Amino acid sequence: MQLHNPTEIQRPLTLLGTLVGPSRRIGSAWIYFGGFLLILLVKVLLLHYLGAPIDPTLSINFMLLVVYFKTASLSSMFWMAVASFLKFAMIAYIWLWFLSRISPRSGAENIVNGLGASLGFLQSRHWLIQVLLLLTFGFIGWVFLAIVFGWQGILPAVSDIPHLLWQSLCISICAWLGLYYLIILLMLLYLIHSYVHLGNWEGWDWVDGVAGKLLSPLSRLPFQWASIDFAPLVILLLNWCIYLSCDYLILLIYQG
Repeated sequence: MQLHNPTEIQRPLTLLGTLVGPSRRIGSAWIYFGGFLLILLVKVLLLHYLGAPIDPTLSINFMLLVVYFKTASLSSMFWMAVASFLKFAMIAYIWLWFLSRISPRSGAENIVNGLGASLGFLQSRHWLIQVLLLLTFGFIGWVFLAIVFGWQGILPAVSDIPHLLWQSLCISICAWLGLYYLIILLMLLYLIHSYVHLGNWEGWDWVDGVAGKLLSPLSRLPFQWASIDFAPLVILLLNWCIYLSCDYLILLIYQG
């Protein structure tokens, strides 16, 4: 028979007691939010006080257009920091989605589960719905930024709503071209690990599995000579061609 320990703190079996867990999670969320605001503020101040003496303007490339910000203006630097964060978050989320889709289902469970958890509510959705939602996020993000940039005088004020919506859709699609750099990174890691032993970390097995899926379309073609496999180089070349073609095609459709 197990006796009750009077020194042990017991959670009360009341409605108030059941709210302790969620309140802690809410507290953690506020800590993360506060940390994000602090980082944003520091970035704004650094861009303003260190950037102004070096260059009067800084820019962010959104593929279809380049937006310039005045370093002498704190408000301009603030919205540059916000825009750069939104761009980074969008591309990072697309990277996470892509990695979760091509990750091998066997092995490296910690990495695979972590990628799935990072997608949040998207994890349980069909892949087509995931893509549409990510496009929608990018679409809404640019609509918001374009309106703010027009209000701040960073870009011309929005006067043509259909053009704004079309521009937002094209820029949202352009964000997916960021996969070009992810594929380069994966192929480089795969090549390094293929010829250099870097330990038994499960992440290297995961990289091999992901690269194997990327290389699978070329598996039946003779790209090996002696002990050298040229398939990763072919993938890099195809990746570059697809990137340039998609970039040109999106720009052509947008301007047409």
